[in-house]
Amino acid sequence: MISSSPVQTAVEWKLRGDKLYTTPGTLHREDGRTFNCRDAYLEALKHDPEYGAAWGRLATCTSRSELIPVNGTRHSKLECGKLALKYDPSDADGWYIIGSFNDGMRTFDGSNTEQVVVHEGVGYTAFECFVKAISSDPDHSCSWDGIGDLAEANGGTIEVLGESYSSMDAFRRSLQLDITSFTSWCNMGASLSGATTNIDGKTFTEMDCYQHALLKCKRHEVWRISEAWTNIGCLVDANGGSVTVAEKSYSRIDCFVEALHHDPFDPVSWRDVALQLLRDHTGGLGAPRSTVT
Repeated sequence: MISSSPVQTAVEWKLRGDKLYTTPGTLHREDGRTFNCRDAYLEALKHDPEYGAAWGRLATCTSRSELIPVNGTRHSKLECGKLALKYDPSDADGWYIIGSFNDGMRTFDGSNTEQVVVHEGVGYTAFECFVKAISSDPDHSCSWDGIGDLAEANGGTIEVLGESYSSMDAFRRSLQLDITSFTSWCNMGASLSGATTNIDGKTFTEMDCYQHALLKCKRHEVWRISEAWTNIGCLVDANGGSVTVAEKSYSRIDCFVEALHHDPFDPVSWRDVALQLLRDHTGGLGAPRSTVT
């Protein structure tokens, strides 16, 4: 397709990227080259370096530990989010990204002291960032997931634009907007604690949520796969129980080993392996629900 300007070409590449983004695992082929969604956003920025929406979407498919080269300069995930807002102050992805880098209402000591992330000289809490994203785009799935995370950390409900949401309300809304959200499936599973939830007429248990994340969702970060396997392992009966994932049977310790395969530095999975081995050796109690203390 011949475009009338670099800006229009950038828009076309952004739209290609969006289509690939919403159908994880698909590729675009053009002129003998293969593009995934991130490649498409990089092409958009090659034609229009000030395309805020492309910067924002690029940030969402970049890992936290990665520095991605854009037009000869390497940028972190957070830098991409801030550039999105620099060029488009209403970009929902940009607000979500800077919010996700802020523990918001959560701190490592368990207190509820709010933290801020600074953008353009102004400090924002995670909550404020997610609300700004939702105000700009009410269907922004990732931000609803972030709201759910904050509601769960607060131990109750949280008010967004005049309405109250529990953590499960927010996770459910996130999944209704993007059924491929690995993070939302994991968070929904963690919030159920033995209960069930209904999403679009289907009932899901805690185990269903983790398995759905592993089997159906391809857009994720490696550490989340480890988390899903660890939590599946914690749901398996310690006394010889097993679970079937992708037609393969896994014992409790098998699940923890799978978690370590994806994140060998995860202290929770190493602890769970050690506790299960101790239980098998002594006949004692199995590993407790995974928490870091």
